[in-house]
Amino acid sequence: DYDPDVILVACCGFELERNIKDGQRLWQHKWWTDLRCVREGRVFAADGNRYFARPGPSLAAGVAIMARCMHDGDDAIVAALDATGLVPPEGVAWAKVPRPPAEGCDASAAVLADIEDMWSMHARACERGERCYADPATGFEVVTEVAHKKRGKC
Repeated sequence: DYDPDVILVACCGFELERNIKDGQRLWQHKWWTDLRCVREGRVFAADGNRYFARPGPSLAAGVAIMARCMHDGDDAIVAALDATGLVPPEGVAWAKVPRPPAEGCDASAAVLADIEDMWSMHARACERGERCYADPATGFEVVTEVAHKKRGKC
């Protein structure tokens, strides 16, 4: 059994963008989405090639990246780490791994801020023939009745 607090994807030889994509590929597995750190948005990626695979000063920055990711959400620790000057900028050297966009569903376009009632939101998505829409409170993809009917089962 395993249920890590944080995951850092920093594969040797790969830059930040590749490690983010590799982290996003894992969303297709139930075991991945069952992990607490995934549900809580505590999955990060880093430039593994620069900060973890080469000997030298960049290794100290790699350790700082790990510490920063482990303590994300603890403002006091994050401030102390940032004060060291060792943590490279987020988005350049490391980043949170976002949930990948749903295939065939443009969730950002499906969010309807003016609709508060979830049943109305669902009905409107079905009327438009959409297979899914994004829950405005969580950003999670909601599968519609249209999708279930096309699939032939729930």
